[in-house]
Amino acid sequence: MYWEKTLSAVSETIEVMQQVQKAWMYLENIFVGSEDIRRQLPAESSMFDNCDKGWMFTMKRVRENSTAKGACTEEGQLQRLNEMLSTLERIQKSLDAYLETKRVAFPRFYFVSRCHLYNT
Repeated sequence: MYWEKTLSAVSETIEVMQQVQKAWMYLENIFVGSEDIRRQLPAESSMFDNCDKGWMFTMKRVRENSTAKGACTEEGQLQRLNEMLSTLERIQKSLDAYLETKRVAFPRFYFVSRCHLYNT
């Protein structure tokens, strides 16, 4: 029973970690590389900066742990990851809304898509 719970927790944590990483990687390219986006979406930029710090902290803790079990079952780890994922999803929604306003004003922006996020 102990190992079933432990392995389930490890699996769930790794799954959420992968989702956070995917969202973080996509948004990092946008928020780190574009001062225009940062000016247009200051609240989301701040939220991303906080998630970025949280992600770096999480990855440092994972690297310092000698086992996957230890890294994934650390107290509060899954909760922190779920909170990060939720925040990254809110940032993504705001970014999508902003890009939609740009697409309406400038039709050439219709080629900008995030569908590649879900195809990998």
